[in-house]
Amino acid sequence: MRDSVQLRHQDYLLQVGTVPVGETVVATLTLDNDAGFILRGRAVHTMPRTGGFRPNPNPNSGLLAGYFDRFTGPDSEYTAQQAVRFSNENADLGQFGQFLPVRQPVYYPPGGAIQVEVTNNDPSFDYLGLEVYFRGSKVYQPGILPCLTYPAGKISTEPFILGGLVAGLPITGTMLNNICQAQSDSDMVIRAINIGSWGVADQSGANNQPQYFQLYVQFKDSTGKTYSNLPVHVDVCFGGMGSILSPMTFLPQTVPSLYGPYHPPLLLPEIYLPANQILYYDLYRQDGAPISGIYSPGTLQPVDVLLAFQGMKVYRQS
Repeated sequence: MRDSVQLRHQDYLLQVGTVPVGETVVATLTLDNDAGFILRGRAVHTMPRTGGFRPNPNPNSGLLAGYFDRFTGPDSEYTAQQAVRFSNENADLGQFGQFLPVRQPVYYPPGGAIQVEVTNNDPSFDYLGLEVYFRGSKVYQPGILPCLTYPAGKISTEPFILGGLVAGLPITGTMLNNICQAQSDSDMVIRAINIGSWGVADQSGANNQPQYFQLYVQFKDSTGKTYSNLPVHVDVCFGGMGSILSPMTFLPQTVPSLYGPYHPPLLLPEIYLPANQILYYDLYRQDGAPISGIYSPGTLQPVDVLLAFQGMKVYRQS
């Protein structure tokens, strides 16, 4: 690949849907026509189910122990001879930004397709709302997009975190065009994003309860161009903050040492915001339908969603 290209962070979500016990489903993700795509990592997610939670930092590990898949490369040939158990390759199933790396990264042309073969080898449970994620970078020719990057000449930098708060997101609701804005004194480089919400417990974490289960986000640049084809689940693509692992009812205090703000997933490439530039984000919460044994209407509440945009300030030197 030529060096004269412009890379941009991209998440693709393939909504597979229900996969019954013992069945194999084939689904196809069609990539955008505006740019090629470098696949760097994969993840998988499913809706919660009764009895699916246990003292484990990753609740989906108990839900998808029998999940097998394989996917096609740009030549439409599968990259594995047969479907492989995902948890054997990545015990986290890619949750909280801990994507299963694709080594070496695979390039797909504009308008290409990724076909995924999914098998449910769980002996007891159907997979509901199954989602397969592909993280990587879009590849543009120079001049197609505004080139927002470090200024020429001398610069200085310092670590910095921009905060975000969306208050009162209802159990089923959408809040659009929330903003993260670089400060006026410097540019901002965003290298990682954490998203979550404090539970209803006190600071000790006693009696901590989950505040959301199905929360999705879609980031957009100042022109409205998105960084994903669909809104993506926050617990798949981004780290949780503090005791807020949303689908967890156990270990609220031990989780931060494993995930949380100490291990935020990196964006590749980083997102560069010139001074005063805005990054928009839309939030979608889908917790209105009850899940037997986990929650029912009335047990969840509107939630305050917290965000931390981590990176560094970039100062221009005269």
